[in-house]
Amino acid sequence: MLDLSPHSFRGMRPDSRSIIPDTTLCMIVRDELMNSAGGIERMLRHHIPHFTQVDVADTGSVDGTREKLAELEKEYEQLRVYDHAFDGYGPSRNFIKSKARTRLVAMLDADELITHQDLSRIRRIINNREGLVGIHFPFRQVKKTIGEPNYEFGHNPRIYRNLPDYNYRGKVWENLFDEDEEEQVRYTVGDGIERENLPMVKVPIYHFEPQDEEVYLDKRKELYTDLQLKGRFDVPPSRVKGFKLWKAFNPLRNAPQFN
Repeated sequence: MLDLSPHSFRGMRPDSRSIIPDTTLCMIVRDELMNSAGGIERMLRHHIPHFTQVDVADTGSVDGTREKLAELEKEYEQLRVYDHAFDGYGPSRNFIKSKARTRLVAMLDADELITHQDLSRIRRIINNREGLVGIHFPFRQVKKTIGEPNYEFGHNPRIYRNLPDYNYRGKVWENLFDEDEEEQVRYTVGDGIERENLPMVKVPIYHFEPQDEEVYLDKRKELYTDLQLKGRFDVPPSRVKGFKLWKAFNPLRNAPQFN
């Protein structure tokens, strides 16, 4: 396991030395004008300078997200925005993945963040590891406090080779599969042995949630359990009762290590 744990984030800003080579950041978004991590604009402005290309699929926003994406697309030459009717998480991720023309794909959500310093570490991993298949990341949940690294969360790998046989399965709780091998692309094989060229790194992805965890889980259940697990993909999240509580801003996003 590669030990690339951060020690200090302060003062780090992207420049040409921190651009992750030949990698497209891919995202699917719907109604993310504001969320626990500060919204889609803040997320993109943080990450765009680190990537060769950024492809975003808006899957039916009605809260102003699509209009904000159009503004940002004019500002950033590497940003491309597409419209795609939401048909489940796996199919929608496959759609935006198909637009990437780089060797690697990075898949992030609008309420997630990788620090500037850690994005530079990812660049070094990619440059120093020949034959890289993908990278698995630990997740740290940001609620009232920042949680410990979780190595089982987050439909990993989040960076992987842009291969036609790599596709997501599952409309909810999706996972990446190698269609040629008919197996899930995973970090471990056998008895917990690291899979060749598919390392787990100690570079976390921070996932932001509202500080009121009980309200968050209750409102998320309304969308996922009561709607999406029943195949109701036509309902925009912002039309679900309690959406603003579910997407409430977490003030820890303003902490120095995230900026």
